[in-house]
Amino acid sequence: MLEQIRDLYLLKTWKNDTSLLNRKEDPAILSGATNVFVPRDEAASHPCLDSQAAAVSNSENREFTLATWNAENLVTSGRRANDWEKIKEKAEVLKEVNADVVALQEIGDLQTLDQFRTRLLGEQTYPYRILIQGNDPGINVGLLSKFPIKRAYTYRDRVFPGVDGQPMKFTRDLLEAVVQVTPQFPVKIFVCHLKSKRGGEYSDLRRESEAREVKRIISQQLEKEPESLIAVAGDFNDFPDSPAVKTVERGPNSVIDPLSVEKREYQPTHHSSKFGNTRLDYLLLSPELMKRYQTGSAEVREKENHGASDHDPLELHFRAYPTQKFVNQPFSSSSSKVINP
Repeated sequence: MLEQIRDLYLLKTWKNDTSLLNRKEDPAILSGATNVFVPRDEAASHPCLDSQAAAVSNSENREFTLATWNAENLVTSGRRANDWEKIKEKAEVLKEVNADVVALQEIGDLQTLDQFRTRLLGEQTYPYRILIQGNDPGINVGLLSKFPIKRAYTYRDRVFPGVDGQPMKFTRDLLEAVVQVTPQFPVKIFVCHLKSKRGGEYSDLRRESEAREVKRIISQQLEKEPESLIAVAGDFNDFPDSPAVKTVERGPNSVIDPLSVEKREYQPTHHSSKFGNTRLDYLLLSPELMKRYQTGSAEVREKENHGASDHDPLELHFRAYPTQKFVNQPFSSSSSKVINP
């Protein structure tokens, strides 16, 4: 009953602020997304967005950076709440990292993300953002971007086989966002936060089930469009040689871990008294996006963290240049006020 009330409320909000479109031929719909959110083009009524769009349009071969970060309870209410001073520390980390696009985990809700973005980072620093309430009422995944978010999808309602074949959903969400880096360079970013290690073997099995479903979704999209520029970002809550991580990476339509290619796969991104210094965070790339990765640029931003989170940001650098498929794709812009679930 509560879920039905939540969904009715969110649907009303999305209809107010977003053009909803469920196209049967959309790759995300074919791979199981339950909603598609298409930002309205408001550039005509927002001169500053017009100028931003022009700037992006005129930089066909620009470099850009993509980061992922578990911000550790960027939350302002409930049992996970942090005080504002601690949240300011998290903002300072992102200011120092200054990535163009940041996949975030452990965000309380959209209101918290917007306060964080507008009051501490500056709205023009990241004029585009998306957070859709997932299945965990306390923490969510989201995205901040300096480039327009063309579309966003949620897989929170997707049901798939879990432990012993029992039906399950993602513990949080699998969020897919299409970010328009240049008119000819849209990047699909999947943001995930897999089941935590708390709970022993049962949690391990749930996490592996989630990983299989992430793999299935990405594989379906790459099967349909092998040239897709895809990044899988987030906290996998497992080690590089674990079944969960290897499930996403390997097999047909594989995705690539630049740190592994550069023999740095065990470089720590997470620090705790229980697990020590370990790697739990990943940016995995489709073959076409890997071609744009700047070799050796993968960086764990430990020095910038200053203890604001038990995870360090992981950042990759790319050069955006178009593939033939996207040469004639029209440019789509949005405002930070468009997607507002």
